[in-house]
Amino acid sequence: MKKSRFFDKAQLLITIIGLSAFAVSLIFYMVMVLTAKVTYKESGDIDQVIYNSTLMCIYGIFSSTHLLMLAWFIIRALTFKRRMKEIETQNNILPL
Repeated sequence: MKKSRFFDKAQLLITIIGLSAFAVSLIFYMVMVLTAKVTYKESGDIDQVIYNSTLMCIYGIFSSTHLLMLAWFIIRALTFKRRMKEIETQNNILPL
């Protein structure tokens, strides 16, 4: 019988998507920070930082995707033993 592994196809796909979304969100964050418009007070302190709203939306989408994949990865990791037991019980049931 084929034994399930911890990093099956679904787990690897979740990992790849999560890491890719994290990398893209970091890139968009850097671009967002570099293109921000900063206004200063007369004393030299920063008054406002205005980011491009389109870049903020794209950054938010990718960072949310990263957090979703992280949560999904953790849930699948915690339920790995339960899934293994379920597969064993399905394999042990004899058809009538």
